[in-house]
Amino acid sequence: MNKKQLTISVIIVVVILAAVGGGVFWYLKSEQGVSIKVPGSEQQSEQPQVGDNQLQGEVVGSPAADVDTSDWQTYRNEEYGFEVRYPGGWVFEDSNNGISFGTIESKPGGYFWGINIYNSTKNIEGLIKGLGSQFNDRLEKREKITIGNKAGLLVTVTTDSHTDWILKSIFIENNDFIFAISNGAQDRSIFEIFLSSFKFLD
Repeated sequence: MNKKQLTISVIIVVVILAAVGGGVFWYLKSEQGVSIKVPGSEQQSEQPQVGDNQLQGEVVGSPAADVDTSDWQTYRNEEYGFEVRYPGGWVFEDSNNGISFGTIESKPGGYFWGINIYNSTKNIEGLIKGLGSQFNDRLEKREKITIGNKAGLLVTVTTDSHTDWILKSIFIENNDFIFAISNGAQDRSIFEIFLSSFKFLD
């Protein structure tokens, strides 16, 4: 092999390794859930009383309506004034600006669901623009919804290049904060129950 062929071969190997490494990095990054913390949080093991906010909007006969939630736990945060129910056997993790939920097994790759909390000076449009920004064929759908008697915006981001990647983020403003509730780009029907159990304490 002459020097020119050797140089070209080395360049090709480097490019292939970079592409594979980049692909692995992107895959791990896209599979990673939100790992966030909210100060002043606590876990409640007792079941909340059924009220006007429990499973609101659940359609009888839908896959989520058939889920047994009797072992679900309640996460309550006094500082930011909200609570939400999450599946029994799951754990939560606090970090700088929110809370993450998932199984213990999901922790190394990132939890499934997250609630990020931002100061209301943040621009919601900027937050939305960042959702799925790693995809060139990013598709976005917006829908006005109500969560816990508060107006919210459901943003669903998909991509044709990864049809199983479906990110749902709900943005709600309350008491000078923006709450961004996310499904971690995993389309699970029980996320609807989690979302419908979210309520503000005020």
